[in-house]
Amino acid sequence: VTIDAPECEEMPDPFGGDDEEEDSDDPFGSDSDDDEDDAVKTTEGGEALLEQRVLSLNNAAGSSTLGRLPLFILAKSSSYVINTGSDVLDDISDTKKGVCDKDILEYIESIDMCLRKVVKMLQSRDFVGCFSSALKGEALGLSLLYQNGSWPDASLRAAYWCLALSAAIANADAGNFNSALAILDKVIIFGLPKECVKQMMEYVQYHSLINSRIKVYLRFGRVNAYQSEDVNLMKDALSRPIEYPLKSVLGVSRNDFDCKYVLESHPLVIRGFAASWPAIEKWCDMDFWANAHGHRLVPIELGDMQRGGMKEQIMRLDNFTSSYLKPSSEKACWSLEMATSDSDKDKSQVAYLAQHQVFEQIPELLDDIMPSPSLCGEAGLTHVNAWIGTGGTRTPLHFDSYDNLFVQVVGSKYVRIYGNSETDKLYVIRKNDAKSSYGAQGNMSAIDCELEDHGAHPASRNAKYTEVIMMPGDCLFIPARAWHYVRSLSTSVSVNFWF
Repeated sequence: VTIDAPECEEMPDPFGGDDEEEDSDDPFGSDSDDDEDDAVKTTEGGEALLEQRVLSLNNAAGSSTLGRLPLFILAKSSSYVINTGSDVLDDISDTKKGVCDKDILEYIESIDMCLRKVVKMLQSRDFVGCFSSALKGEALGLSLLYQNGSWPDASLRAAYWCLALSAAIANADAGNFNSALAILDKVIIFGLPKECVKQMMEYVQYHSLINSRIKVYLRFGRVNAYQSEDVNLMKDALSRPIEYPLKSVLGVSRNDFDCKYVLESHPLVIRGFAASWPAIEKWCDMDFWANAHGHRLVPIELGDMQRGGMKEQIMRLDNFTSSYLKPSSEKACWSLEMATSDSDKDKSQVAYLAQHQVFEQIPELLDDIMPSPSLCGEAGLTHVNAWIGTGGTRTPLHFDSYDNLFVQVVGSKYVRIYGNSETDKLYVIRKNDAKSSYGAQGNMSAIDCELEDHGAHPASRNAKYTEVIMMPGDCLFIPARAWHYVRSLSTSVSVNFWF
């Protein structure tokens, strides 16, 4: 494959995975005419090796010496790092005084040193010299986060923003737009308001796309486009038949919705609400996620939050698709036993892009949905989140402080709802009793839905709930502070609107 793109000097890739070492194993066999047997031979791991080569080719095609950052974007981004970084350095000096752990203190001092060098080099417009210190500081910031479980102080998160943004500036200024975009994705994932990098993000996204002169496509197939009549298939995935069905309608007026459901805090299912959305058909195509947006970085939850062992990992969308969504889609439906299996093999298959504001990161996805449903009221939306995952994902019983329109786009989910009046029977995990971040906000229940332990939680036996199987196009209204539990019965994509 020949990549028709100008040559440029490549900087080190801070994320790895795109510049693999040459492997002597050829997944296609030898080309030599001396082979005794010219039949097609396969090599173990050949498919994975092919995917790595494709990713490497596409990354190489996303680099160019043309289209470097224009002065007004370069000046704005650099000014943010210089001004914010200078303030952060003062805060870090105070933070170091209160740290007793020697290992953490060593991290902080190294981050401090990297940030000082970066600020100084940006002031002198030395972007090449800035790169190595920014890259080292960004890696140190992530290591501190992962090893400590959190940044010890808000100033260290701000330091990470500055260091990562500096690495993105240096990459983009050298024409390495794919690498710059990956760093910007991480900065947004870790909380930097997109407004701070909006112009730079748009510019880098554009040039990352147009510089990919040749695109090598991966093929993963489609998720089953379930119809409403397939609901009986999904019933096989339930732990018990639906006993207390949620009220469902085919349509509702805005006035009735406001008066009978929002004001009265009554949940409601609107069947076929999103049937006309382009996403219903388009997002079933795993090739779309892998090839149109596969180079984007997203936060993925691996494992089961409620049963322990869950970890978070940042990965590319094409890796998420190939490693998790594709294998999950080979199963028609996921039973509760599969979702809660203790075997390492089953645990490793469950992955979730959960409650992520992917529409801010990839705004063109808004073209595939109704970005602001009229049912969300005149006050408008608070947040729009995407939920993309394998079968077997489970969101523990909890409540949110917003009214919620939850739309099923791809696949199927089981949802159970308890009214706020049932709170006394749901064994709320109090903030002081939370052993980790799970339950620390005071909106989580200790009840393990579908696997209830009535011996440990006797009052839950009398808690009243309603339940529903959500199919593509269905919309569920979940009132603010209503308790709800969700389990994916297949590979699934959902969108929720908080208002």
